[in-house]
Amino acid sequence: MDKKAVSIRRAIHTDAAGIARLTNECFADESEYIEADPETESSVASATNEHGFYLVAIESGELVGCVYVDLERRTIFKLAVDPSRRLNGIGRHLMAAAEEHGRGAGWPTFTIGVLNFKTYLFEVYGRLGYTATQRRGCVRALVRRPCHIVVMTKPVA
Repeated sequence: MDKKAVSIRRAIHTDAAGIARLTNECFADESEYIEADPETESSVASATNEHGFYLVAIESGELVGCVYVDLERRTIFKLAVDPSRRLNGIGRHLMAAAEEHGRGAGWPTFTIGVLNFKTYLFEVYGRLGYTATQRRGCVRALVRRPCHIVVMTKPVA
């Protein structure tokens, strides 16, 4: 990360609107392939429960990144970093914090899913120790163009 201090913490209810805005911005490229409702403050708030939660990255009081930790599925989802703040280590720090929660919950492996057309992410997550282990069909209701999910895993160290 650059010289500005970025803190990672568990999201609180007032973060929901910012998480929705950021995830919609960062995942907009998926709409060409998958029809899905955009995130809303309400959808983010309802996803934050005993089964999962968001972690957020805060810089100078502004939400600049987030990631969802799904405790029930033992999976890390929706890593999003403000496009103007990418390549500063924010995503790496969010993933490390999410992994720490998984480690503390006793997960045997860390699991993420990457849509196959986002090929640049395979290298990004590879540098974090993830390897492709499985291919799954898209689970979303309406697929506009053929695509699939590449499951990537990392052993818990």
